[in-house]
Amino acid sequence: MQVKHVATHKPEFIDATTSIQAVAEIMRETGCGCLPVGDDSKQKLVGIVTDRDIVLKAVAQGKDLGAKVSDIATEKVFYCFEDDDISDILHNMKQHQIQRLVVLKDQSSKQFRGMITLSDIAKKCTDGGAMSEGIAQCCKPYH
Repeated sequence: MQVKHVATHKPEFIDATTSIQAVAEIMRETGCGCLPVGDDSKQKLVGIVTDRDIVLKAVAQGKDLGAKVSDIATEKVFYCFEDDDISDILHNMKQHQIQRLVVLKDQSSKQFRGMITLSDIAKKCTDGGAMSEGIAQCCKPYH
């Protein structure tokens, strides 16, 4: 199965200048734990922020929640392409010990198309066999 059949297709990102507080509220309202961070002026992804980033890099360190989300966002963005096979991206997730990937259209345009998470894969791809084993292997570092 290809990524495009499983990923969440919301080609939007939050601007890097958005406050940490506002990002936390967006996460609460939308029920998501991860948001891509972009530079609106360049229409380019510049990072990714997770609920864990907010807790560990902002709250736990007493950072002003009015500060820009770019101050705590992870700049290294792991990604895949819409036509990638799910089994290949599971291998990538396991190798880098991550649970989410940005989805880009293709190698040439690198247009942001959405996100794919282990949860997306678990909901749509579990077959009781190899795919389920791949998901379980990705989750081992978190338990």
